[in-house]
Amino acid sequence: MKGRKVLSSDEMKRVEALAFLQHVKEEDLMKEAGKKSALHAIHCLLSSHLPREVILLAGMGNNGADGFVAAAHLIKQGFSVKAFLVGKMAEASPLCQKEALRFLKMNGAILEIETIEDLVLPEQGLLLDALLGTGFQKEVTGLIKEIIEKVNHARLFVISLDIPSGLDGNTGAVRPVAIRATETVTFSLSKVGFFVNEGWNHLGKLFVEDIGLPEEYIERGSASFFLLDEQALAQDLPPIERSSNKYERGSVVGVAGSLGMEGAAKLSAVAALRSGAGIVKLFLPQNVQVESASFPDELVKRFWKENDWKELREECSKSAAVYLGPGLGRGRQIDHLMQEVLSSISVPSVLDADALFVLSHHPHIALPKKTIITPHHQEMERLLGVKGVKRDLAFLSTCQRYCEEKNVTLVLKGAPTFILHKGEKPIVALRSDPAMATAGSGDVLTGIIVALCAQKLSPYKAALLGVHLHGMCGELAAKEKGPYSVIASDLIDQLPQSFRICEAIK
Repeated sequence: MKGRKVLSSDEMKRVEALAFLQHVKEEDLMKEAGKKSALHAIHCLLSSHLPREVILLAGMGNNGADGFVAAAHLIKQGFSVKAFLVGKMAEASPLCQKEALRFLKMNGAILEIETIEDLVLPEQGLLLDALLGTGFQKEVTGLIKEIIEKVNHARLFVISLDIPSGLDGNTGAVRPVAIRATETVTFSLSKVGFFVNEGWNHLGKLFVEDIGLPEEYIERGSASFFLLDEQALAQDLPPIERSSNKYERGSVVGVAGSLGMEGAAKLSAVAALRSGAGIVKLFLPQNVQVESASFPDELVKRFWKENDWKELREECSKSAAVYLGPGLGRGRQIDHLMQEVLSSISVPSVLDADALFVLSHHPHIALPKKTIITPHHQEMERLLGVKGVKRDLAFLSTCQRYCEEKNVTLVLKGAPTFILHKGEKPIVALRSDPAMATAGSGDVLTGIIVALCAQKLSPYKAALLGVHLHGMCGELAAKEKGPYSVIASDLIDQLPQSFRICEAIK
């Protein structure tokens, strides 16, 4: 389930320094980094039918050297490269000078930029961003600030080498500008700043490339968190036995919906059915208009009323997994429902939306032993009793302490989504699309996760696989519908294909 480590820029620098003290040569890693970057550029040029002329934006340090290595590879493959060096060649790092001279000997062209007017960009094409590396942690000012702003306003396909220039690899801070990459090709390991604060908005699509740093040094790096390992996760797909019946496939009980919010209950329940649950029994308040929500025939509908919890408790005790919260509503009646029902649940449970609102106001409610909570950032702030907190490492640490104290699995929804669990480092899921920022998307995620729990996955594995499948659904839906037109039910429509993709990996 755990993929590659995610390190701070400072920790990555320490690990590389250890390697350089031994038999590893920095220049060897640099050459491999440039080669891998060039291969990504070639793929993008050919698949996107872009002009065969590439723009290289190089800084004075070793990130610029990476760029010149990539540029030399591109020339060797028949592409034209025009390089802009921000500064004087004589003041560049020794490796940058060496690779720039090699690039010149291959008939490459380098223009030293002294003013913003010197940077002339085409209307379309591909730009390699090798301006500022992971060691840059200052405020972006002057000419470099102007250059980054000009690149961001151009309509170019931008590949950032190792990190988008201007982004702080430790904190994800942008002070005040950073390259907005189409793709980032990072080397050896991902950096913390990609996933916190503003990092995700500047990263584009991430590729993590092995450039030959020996595993023994990577193992010595202290991870802040991990990437989700998609290949390993596919092995956790619930098996389907030929002889199983609907109850053995997984019986789910949902407590969701209220007058005017029937759709949230429907989305979560249908997502659970589409994610392999054998049967879903949905408990709704008596005043819900079932007909207006067009609940599917496959869904078993039940109704609850206050102070009459017998049937609901019995069904929860017989089920394989339970979820509470989507569209449930708020008020004294819901508070009472939560306190009465949660105490009777002994199976894995997913709490979302209004169930989390109740929990934030009644933090001492006893939770089932195998509980998953799925808050977005603001809901997590409410659970923690804080407000206006940045999505940074300190916030993640506070969330981890909450997991430890409450003994819950936490899915911190967002871009990107983090999965936290007691005794484990956080895991970040890369699959997602901005189109998923639409009402009901979280209800679909709840249904997916609870169905996986019902099929005997542990809460932790169900959360990891559920987030992965949900993110894949978002990517597939956005590809089909476009970034503006995806709605939550589109995610459910993509569940069959998402499961097929996982099965193919398995």
